[in-house]
Amino acid sequence: MILLDRDLLPLKMWAHRSHSLPFAVLTVGQVIELNNFFCKSDDYVKFIGSPVNFRLEVNEDTTFTTNEALSAFWKNRFAVLTATQMNSTTFLTYHGL
Repeated sequence: MILLDRDLLPLKMWAHRSHSLPFAVLTVGQVIELNNFFCKSDDYVKFIGSPVNFRLEVNEDTTFTTNEALSAFWKNRFAVLTATQMNSTTFLTYHGL
């Protein structure tokens, strides 16, 4: 999952498995808005590909809503990238994750 902040910068989401089950229904390119989450300062995430030095954590109270307009854009963008035969390694590197 590529998680974007309000300025459309990519973030990485970390979650406990039991808390992340509601997100299992999401598909590639789907854009969601999170509610009731928190951020923690974490210098380690810089070394595993995150462009910022904090991690996003979700808990049992975290909910999400789908942004259909942005989802349509990113689903189309992903289709274009895969149609040009960009492999998953290149795709991840392209997004800095």
